[in-house]
Amino acid sequence: MSNYDCRHGTWWTLGAKASRDYEGIIMNQNTNDIIINHYNKVAEKFGLSPSSTIGDQYIRQAEITFFIESLKAKVSNQGEGQSLFDIGCGNGHLLSVIRQEFPKLKLFGLDFHPELTKLAQSRKLENCEIIQGDMRKELSMFGHHDFVITERSVINLLNKEEQFCALSNISMIIKPQGYYFFSESFEEPRANINRARKQMYLAEDINPSKHNLWLREEDLLTLNENNMHEIDGPLAKNHLSTHFYITRILHSIALPKGGVAEEFQNFFNTALPAAVGNYSPILFRSFEKSK
Repeated sequence: MSNYDCRHGTWWTLGAKASRDYEGIIMNQNTNDIIINHYNKVAEKFGLSPSSTIGDQYIRQAEITFFIESLKAKVSNQGEGQSLFDIGCGNGHLLSVIRQEFPKLKLFGLDFHPELTKLAQSRKLENCEIIQGDMRKELSMFGHHDFVITERSVINLLNKEEQFCALSNISMIIKPQGYYFFSESFEEPRANINRARKQMYLAEDINPSKHNLWLREEDLLTLNENNMHEIDGPLAKNHLSTHFYITRILHSIALPKGGVAEEFQNFFNTALPAAVGNYSPILFRSFEKSK
């Protein structure tokens, strides 16, 4: 495996090569197998369900709200003459919601997993092209877009070089003054929630799944180096923080063995404001490309 660091100048040489030539990164077949095997099970179990890729529907609905409200703020004329690319589109659930909200927006979806791609294609969404592909490869063959979104898909790349390559490739297909909206998991809030759990004598740490490698704030320098700058979104980037504190700390303390948490979680999610603290690894981020 080659070693390079986008933060110290060497990314530009190797990163540019990686975006043009996939062979510039040596793939680890074991990591591909981890992803394929995991999502084989997801595709078989959940099909077209919104529970595909995440069981917590509070999180899923918050993500949908973030993407839809972000687009409402930037899409013009219901999307006529504009295009959106969902990279890592899974079974196409998010694209189906976007289709309903923005009937004139040209949609594209890409997923690495063949069965999830087939599920997304089976929706037969109008004015929407679904492709099996790989964000680690050059993406310009799929055109340049006003909007690119990822929903917990960059974290499915299990080494940093691949993540940097993907973020660079994503940046390159965004039009000037276009936008990248994402919901991805980060390491920094994980340290906060695990510290809070230890203070309450909750022994087990919150850790990434074996098919995930969470981002760090410094990784976003790859976007900055590709003319992307962060902007405020319609929801706070830490919007899910309160929910994570409720479900990963209060829930663990209060729920008796055999109890059901649904009413407990619903009550506190309603009673408490969102975005308190920095306890959610899943962050909502918005970037705009310079002219």
